[in-house]
Amino acid sequence: MEINDKDKNKFVELTLKPEWGRGLIRTIQYGKANVLFENDPDQRPRDYPLNSEHLKFSENQDPAGFKGRARSTKPYVPKAPKTYPRYELSYLFNEVFKGKFPEGFADKTYVEDLKKGERAYKEQAIAYLKENLLKDNLLKSAVERKDAAFIKGHTEKVLDQLNLLFVQEKVSLRNGLLDDNFVIQYSDALVKVLEDQEVRQETMETYFNVLINSQVDGMAKWPIATLFPFLAQPEKHMFLKPEATKNLAHWLGFELNYDTTLNWKTYQALLEMKKKVMEDLKAFGAKDTIDLQSFIWVVNILMAPPKVKKPKKAAAEEPVVAEVPGPVEAITPVEPAV
Repeated sequence: MEINDKDKNKFVELTLKPEWGRGLIRTIQYGKANVLFENDPDQRPRDYPLNSEHLKFSENQDPAGFKGRARSTKPYVPKAPKTYPRYELSYLFNEVFKGKFPEGFADKTYVEDLKKGERAYKEQAIAYLKENLLKDNLLKSAVERKDAAFIKGHTEKVLDQLNLLFVQEKVSLRNGLLDDNFVIQYSDALVKVLEDQEVRQETMETYFNVLINSQVDGMAKWPIATLFPFLAQPEKHMFLKPEATKNLAHWLGFELNYDTTLNWKTYQALLEMKKKVMEDLKAFGAKDTIDLQSFIWVVNILMAPPKVKKPKKAAAEEPVVAEVPGPVEAITPVEPAV
């Protein structure tokens, strides 16, 4: 059976352990489903591959009788689906994006500031990538001669100039770069992606599978998978930061077909959304998908609800100890002088 992102909170059964009863799919991430079985003697969630031949969907999908517990004695209650408000693109640009960059995509800080802006540091990284890995088929030549050190060195320098990946994603990618065989295999798949005149399903799926089959934890994630195609060819490809991109899709009414597992259906929907939003965003001065990616990120940051800081606990006052008078010394009477 195949499990996808939409199967979260569904019930499955383990053919190897039918006595464990139904199992609840609690989370789906990193290509695995985390399942809690109601009669598992250890009562702990377990991870299974999304294509496990030992799992099957239960005929009973009613949560009412589910007895599984994990660190809680509360009965299982499925969460209501999350609802999202709808916004016009004009509102997101004029009322939100321009709240940070008043001149929009022409704002001097947005364009030029390497620390506070959005374009300058990305253009700098893209320029370095093109000059040192893409010009004159440098990357393809390095793959052919299996020069992993050359690829690794320049890739590290590109990563040093960017903050598009979260810390753990960058750690995973750098761990992957330690494996010379993976570096060559990944780079070869990337070269083929970049050589296509149009984005093709077969080539993208081959590229995704290199990351999915990697032995390094956390490599098969959308930000890692879409980073270098986007940097190399921003006119054709798009960077996918899951939460930010999903939010924009919900706000504007697009069906992203999002799944945590790298797949063509989600990426194709992303490219279609990119094309439509880019056309509309050009009316507000956007030049390219670097502006689109920046817009998605900035709007999401500004639209996020403010974090409420928990009040610090007051330091416990030391108890006041009442002073207890010591014993009164007996006064020796003095005999009057005669």
